Amino acid sequence: FYPTYLQLQTKLKWSNYSKREDKILVENYIECLMYIVLYKTLLLNGDPQKTKITWFYPVSMDSFEKGIFFDVWQKAFKKVFRSDVSENINAVPESIAPYLHYRTAYPGLSLSVDIGGGSSDIAVFKNASNSPEFISSIKFAGNAIFGDGFPYGAFANSSDNNGFVKAYRKNIESTIQKGSQREQILLDILESRKDSADFSSFLFSLENEEDIKFNYTDFLKQDRKLKLPILIFYGAIIYYSANLLKKLGTTEIPKNILFSGTASKTIKIIDTQAGNPNISNLFKYFFKQVMGIESEQLNIALADNPKEITCKGVLRADIDEDITNCPVVFWIGGNDNSIWSRALNKSTDIPDTPYYRDLETGNNKTLIENSVNQFFALLDGYFRNVNLEGDFGIDNSAYLKFKQMRSLNIRDFLEQGLKAFYKSSEKHIEETLFFYPLIGILNKLAFELANTDNQ
Repeated sequence: FYPTYLQLQTKLKWSNYSKREDKILVENYIECLMYIVLYKTLLLNGDPQKTKITWFYPVSMDSFEKGIFFDVWQKAFKKVFRSDVSENINAVPESIAPYLHYRTAYPGLSLSVDIGGGSSDIAVFKNASNSPEFISSIKFAGNAIFGDGFPYGAFANSSDNNGFVKAYRKNIESTIQKGSQREQILLDILESRKDSADFSSFLFSLENEEDIKFNYTDFLKQDRKLKLPILIFYGAIIYYSANLLKKLGTTEIPKNILFSGTASKTIKIIDTQAGNPNISNLFKYFFKQVMGIESEQLNIALADNPKEITCKGVLRADIDEDITNCPVVFWIGGNDNSIWSRALNKSTDIPDTPYYRDLETGNNKTLIENSVNQFFALLDGYFRNVNLEGDFGIDNSAYLKFKQMRSLNIRDFLEQGLKAFYKSSEKHIEETLFFYPLIGILNKLAFELANTDNQ
């Protein structure tokens, strides 16, 4: 079953689950996965009738999508394990589990940030609860750094115009053996699919191979220009989080920021010191500027294997029920006193939430632009008072390039994002628009930095 599982996993990457054949693909994938779990259970001399399975889902899923997946998981479990004990399979939002792993070591108000490839989940916890105060899911994750801008439609870029590919393609081509399977994988990524996110993922994966001397993380740590998009990425995540906390009436700053998800390992690229003091100072600055509250200490938690702690958290907490009723909120991205600037609950605030068609009236798009420019202004304020080269190993020339190009196409990238992540004009807005311009800007910035003298 494992080859079938891998084949389905590859195809699922391009699927949007909207068609009948996509639903069948999902069902086959989960069934293959369930067989792998069953065989592992038997190898460990486990009892299939007593086996409990917990699966994770992104909070970006709407209720209809969750209903489909809950049904598919239940059916696959009953078929493969031949069990009618529905309590033995449970679902947990993937942004909750990491906190359950961290909470004993990091007491107090905590901001959990789970960074995947296509989306990131932000959750706030207090009082050592199993459930968060709120969760927010954003389309701003690892692919926003290493990928090709917008992932869908006419505005998707390609690896031909990606800064990380341009900077490191020759390095990896000269390292891997000609005619090897690795070379075939690389050529498929760059020549057939032209997927830059997969290019960087492939390079990161080679760090675990004993027979090849190529460490992508070490190369990036020494890169004094292409680290800048990573730094801006994390600044934007915390700026958004601070705005959410303020708009929800939170009167204290998190004591801990708990990172999980594979892409979160990139923090080590921009802050190499133990405890990540430099990135912690940047985060404290944003909380102070946005919320008006000083933070004495801000702990950064980042595991060596951030993906594993999602599973470990649920195991440690011994959760034996579905956790699905968590408040999911978002800030559209406005910077005035209107509904565009509130923190909205995706369930209870539907009547008040603007429609996508409302973006075409008044100055509503300008509100988003203003927030992006305010974020840039706060970045400038921070880097006027710290040593960008000394703290983060980034050339000032890279930041000057960023300042020159960042505000030229904010509206254009906002429009491209709206079309790439197309939603009907008759639908209520269902996610933040703040990150749409930044996705395009980071992609363009990386390419322009790669076109300068880099190393």
